[in-house]
Amino acid sequence: MSDDKENIEEEINESRERTNKRVRQFVQIPFEREAEHQVAVLKEKSENDKSGLSASSSSSSSSDSSISSNLEDDKVYVNGCSASIGTIIKREALHLRQRYHSLDIQDKAILSLGLNSILDLSFSKLDAQGKLFERSQWKQLRDRYPPKKYNVDYYTHLLKPLSSIRGIYDRKKSSPPPPSKNLFGNNS
Repeated sequence: MSDDKENIEEEINESRERTNKRVRQFVQIPFEREAEHQVAVLKEKSENDKSGLSASSSSSSSSDSSISSNLEDDKVYVNGCSASIGTIIKREALHLRQRYHSLDIQDKAILSLGLNSILDLSFSKLDAQGKLFERSQWKQLRDRYPPKKYNVDYYTHLLKPLSSIRGIYDRKKSSPPPPSKNLFGNNS
């Protein structure tokens, strides 16, 4: 009797294993089909993207292609440049972004400003974005868009009230905060 019982238990365990295996297969098949479908869709998109890039650009690598095909719509040009200023700074930023952690401070400025389509003309020398242009082009840009100058003396009458506010702020930040009040106006 004990042998029969063991055989029955063994058969039950084998049956459970077969059932679990079939359930896993049943669940696995739809996942595999969905994954195959998604891979096919991604391949199709990739092929479409490649054909679109090859039509618009003749660069050798796909990242170079996407960089060179990137055009900004700023319509700001300087002598000797066939691309707009926005396009030049954006392309250089896209070119630099893969090496961000190894860039010096000037190149990081080119990257962060360029990715945001910002041209910073505050540098009088050919630093940061200025090194993307010839000296005459940089001068042309600075002449066309001179830096704004503010009359700081106009605000001197605000220094005295601001200094008293600053003193109050400094005293308050070093003292403990007042007790907070709950919804009913009582101290908690």
